[in-house]
Amino acid sequence: MSRNDAPIPLLLDTDIGDDVDDVFALLLAARHPGLRLLGVTTVYGDVAQRSRIARKLLRLGGHGDIPVVTGLGRTLDGREPGAVMTSGKGFAPDAEPPGNGADAGAVDFLIEQIMASAEPPILAAVGPLTNLGAALRQEPRLATRLRALVVMGGRLGPDAERGEHNVNMDPEATRLVLECGARLRLGTVEVTGQARLGASAAARLRGRGDAACVGAADMLDLYLRQMARRDTPMYDPLTLTLAYDAEFLSMRPVRLRPTYAERLVVLDAEGAAESRTDVSVAADSAAFIEHLIATMVMA
Repeated sequence: MSRNDAPIPLLLDTDIGDDVDDVFALLLAARHPGLRLLGVTTVYGDVAQRSRIARKLLRLGGHGDIPVVTGLGRTLDGREPGAVMTSGKGFAPDAEPPGNGADAGAVDFLIEQIMASAEPPILAAVGPLTNLGAALRQEPRLATRLRALVVMGGRLGPDAERGEHNVNMDPEATRLVLECGARLRLGTVEVTGQARLGASAAARLRGRGDAACVGAADMLDLYLRQMARRDTPMYDPLTLTLAYDAEFLSMRPVRLRPTYAERLVVLDAEGAAESRTDVSVAADSAAFIEHLIATMVMA
């Protein structure tokens, strides 16, 4: 992106509060100069608590004017996920004040924002795809109004039969998204998981960042303790870079051949010279981690 380019309008759909990488994706979306974050929607399980976490983090970072809209906690077939808060536990109490857009439904919000936008936005989904599937089912024209659909999800290669959390949690929503016809950029778990953050990154954020960076550092440390890890993958923020830069992920055009089961989506792909789907094949993890931290502390 050149200095004369206008920021790209972006919508972010997230299950923030579980794996800590959603926290870093949110701040990257809010702070990257090449993006204009139109709104955040929450999905999967305790969506009200997820909205409180996102709202507080944005407010701490001086982005309290960005709408945070609560979405669907149940899957499209009515299942109640058994998600338990990990990284976001205790960060935003129930008394956290409501913010702009708190009482609106995420599905309607996404439809309104996409259909009314003068410039086609990018929609980035870094959690289960329930909100997107419901929006596409209600308004199929969304696929033609998006600049691109960026999704963190799926697994290719030798372990593809295991599926992946984001695409497995709501197979019907995943089917609606993968078959919608939008330009799809897919950050797969085996590639985006190569970028990792640990305690040293938390210390850097505390030393150089503002209150939002401190909050992110606190949630990173909590998550590492809870999961007994030295570091943890940054699936979501690395995937998010596909909204504005191809520098950190190498992509390949493919024709996806998904197989859907009750609780599992298995992705297979073959090369396709002309395709509306690109999948990640390699990552420049070290460069991305430096980019992520630099962007977070630049506010």
